[in-house]
Amino acid sequence: MEKRGRNELCWCGSGKKYKKCHLKQDIITVAPIMNPAEIKLLRDKHLAREELRKASQGKGRPIITDVFDNERYIAIGNMLIRSDAKNNQTFPDILNTYLKTILTPEWGNDELKKPMDERHPLLVWYHYMCIQQKRHVTKGTPSKTPGYGAMLAYTYLAYNLYLLQHDVELQEILIKRIKNKDQFHAAYYETHVVAWFIRAGFKVTLEDEQDPSTSHCEFIAEAPSGKLYSVEAKCRQEGKENVYAIRNQLYKALKKDTEHTRIICIEMNIPQDIIKDENTFINEMTRRIRELEQTIQFGASQDTPSAYLFITNLPHHLHLDDTSAKRALLADGFKIDDFGFKTFPTLTDMFKARQKHSEVYAVLDAIQSYQIPITFNGELAEFSFGNIPRELIIGESFQLGDQVGILRDGTVIENEKTAYLIFEVNGSSNVIYKCDLSDDEISAYKAHPETFFGTIKKVPKGCKDPIELYTFLYDTARRTEREVMLDWFKNAADYTEINKMTTEDMQYLYAERQTLAIIHSKKKMI
Repeated sequence: MEKRGRNELCWCGSGKKYKKCHLKQDIITVAPIMNPAEIKLLRDKHLAREELRKASQGKGRPIITDVFDNERYIAIGNMLIRSDAKNNQTFPDILNTYLKTILTPEWGNDELKKPMDERHPLLVWYHYMCIQQKRHVTKGTPSKTPGYGAMLAYTYLAYNLYLLQHDVELQEILIKRIKNKDQFHAAYYETHVVAWFIRAGFKVTLEDEQDPSTSHCEFIAEAPSGKLYSVEAKCRQEGKENVYAIRNQLYKALKKDTEHTRIICIEMNIPQDIIKDENTFINEMTRRIRELEQTIQFGASQDTPSAYLFITNLPHHLHLDDTSAKRALLADGFKIDDFGFKTFPTLTDMFKARQKHSEVYAVLDAIQSYQIPITFNGELAEFSFGNIPRELIIGESFQLGDQVGILRDGTVIENEKTAYLIFEVNGSSNVIYKCDLSDDEISAYKAHPETFFGTIKKVPKGCKDPIELYTFLYDTARRTEREVMLDWFKNAADYTEINKMTTEDMQYLYAERQTLAIIHSKKKMI
């Protein structure tokens, strides 16, 4: 476009000066426009950041925060927390401030004045946590600390309450129950259960705890599909040695009035050393559940309802000064034949059952991946606080000796602690560089390999069980044309029958046979 002076007459013939007429419009019109490749790269980077955030924060609302004038502000529901940004550089730092705020410093200080054996359990945890922080934490500097039971239990409660207030609501009656020593552990477990569903992307609606007109579950969970589930949480009393005694909790949960599919979570509340062997625990607990399916009765005219079961053990509060405590989880179905530890005729039947109950399996995944975010934006702690000199971001420019290259792709070899990087140089030629990686970079890669290079990359990984292998092979078949699949089966003895199948059934059959072949370490066969 011809350059026109601001005070010249506008090109449109209006008789006005250019600056009073089309100047602003032309600036917008002739502004540089990114090419499609650049737009795609920006989109890919955004998707990678969002994927990383969800891996850290779950599928609920993101953390809302900003720093102004050396102070950090974080919005939690209708509450605004303010703190010194220098001494509160991580999200757990803010959680500590948040928990003291909602429970009130006055209540906490009153409890701290009591002898240890009379003190509220939360303040006992706090006592041990302060000791552990003195061992490992330097004020004003983010520090890696071992996962002591007291520190985890205390911060878990703060995080769960944060999620409640940020995504749902924080009822005053729950705060009262948390402050009550006799009701604390049950309320503490309920906050865990709500947190799992929030992180799984469910919309949670709390029931009215003060409504005595009917018995009801803790909350209603709405899946992304719109399906509703009634969720009940039960916590056994501390000190029980019988690992498999869940009849009372299950009976009471099943008696609750509800219109929706039931999900029942039962906390074992036992030291982890009581569960001596994981396989024994799974086998004995599932056997016990099968017995309860036959023995729990509500009367001749009332059938016992079905329910999804999550049996958990969160033992950190029973190992306060120990770092070896680990969570335990068993998922099974009460009168649901195709969920949990059941026997399936074929791998395809098992896969179809996973698809059928996918929303509940999403909760299972959220329980297994439950963690407290470290950073505010979802970025890995290794990049925010580690000693990583640069980020290897696809699309970024790097100095390569006397040339500048644009990183186009990369792959990491963990056991070599190296990355092989493909750079575009001079707009066309590709050059491969080998780059040594630091321990922090390797740690960041292991934490989330799919986004290590700033965009989402599929990273090959081993399958933990046959159904994961089956799922991988089914996804491959699902993206394959029918004619190509028929060619895969051309040497099969039953090719004529296979040719009569629907494409979907053929996909299932391919995944089934290939998985079994790999499991039995035979040559590829279909």
